Amino acid sequence: MRTIKEIENTFDLDKAFAREKRIRYYLGNLHGKRLIKIYMAEPEYIGNKKVYYVNDFFLRDSHSDSKLSLEYFEEMKHYYREFQSRFPRYKTKQFLFFPGDVSPDYEIPLITKTRPINGSGCGVVLLLTVKRHWSRIAEAKKMDIPYESKTDTILWRGSSTGNKKRMRISLVEKYCDFPGPEIDVGFSKFSNAYTGERLPKFLKDNLDCKEMLQHKFLISIEGNDVASNLKWIMASNSVCVMPHPKVESWLMEGLLRPWIHYVPVRNDFSDLLDVYQWCVSHPERCKNIVKNANAYIAKFMDEDNEQYIINKVLEGYAARVEVITGIKYKIHALYSRFINFKKRFRRRRIFPGFISSHMET
Repeated sequence: MRTIKEIENTFDLDKAFAREKRIRYYLGNLHGKRLIKIYMAEPEYIGNKKVYYVNDFFLRDSHSDSKLSLEYFEEMKHYYREFQSRFPRYKTKQFLFFPGDVSPDYEIPLITKTRPINGSGCGVVLLLTVKRHWSRIAEAKKMDIPYESKTDTILWRGSSTGNKKRMRISLVEKYCDFPGPEIDVGFSKFSNAYTGERLPKFLKDNLDCKEMLQHKFLISIEGNDVASNLKWIMASNSVCVMPHPKVESWLMEGLLRPWIHYVPVRNDFSDLLDVYQWCVSHPERCKNIVKNANAYIAKFMDEDNEQYIINKVLEGYAARVEVITGIKYKIHALYSRFINFKKRFRRRRIFPGFISSHMET
């Protein structure tokens, strides 16, 4: 195994967090593209989820009819108002906003909370659901204790979300009744979408942040998209143990490196006991991983810098995407029908025998 120094030399924190690099990261595959014109009807749906058009009407709408948390809409309204004041030349621009737990790839450029790491789509990541995903960082720092004072336990509590990935289910099925104090995992509750067995042994006492921070090794597992506990674990004096992330958000999970920011474990957690034994026998390396994770999270704590990057990401989107709806969309649709009719008419004149025989059969 490589030394700590050799591993750390593979990741340059300051270089990774340069403003321009972060803006490119969040724009993803949209960066470098020329103007994309998107003609869309209103309302538009992907699956059973609605795509929202961020414009002046969006600002006036209360969105109280949505099943999604209003946090998404209030944050997007705030960002849009701020963007309009900073970039008046884009005042009439619309953004395509796809709120909720999102991780599939989409070809059209959508502003989302998350997207697949190394995906082929055009999802643009924005800082969303701050309260749920980021607000506990300050709480964790305030009530945390030194690494040496924590117990040698590998711990996880959480909801049974992420049925398709089955990682949480796999963890609980394997270790919920582990005989020793080394591993303590269980569901704090069953989600409504949970389709697995609802065995009583799967449920364990719900622990708050302070109680979880009494332990050295905390597991983070993706649910429907990213893991909501990852940020505060990385800000704490506990070691983050997790499978390699597959979904990324404002945290830029795609930049996290195993053995630098977290201790890796297999997706099915079959090596969890081996991981635990490694952690216990390598306290200095664990403390170094904690230090690196703390430094990574600290890069997001400058609110002015984060707002600047948000504005530049929206500017990058506005410069590359033109969303056409309303009367312009209707004119385009009528024109497209006319062109298609014209092409069919020409084919019928050029190949009348083929067309007739094809229609007869």
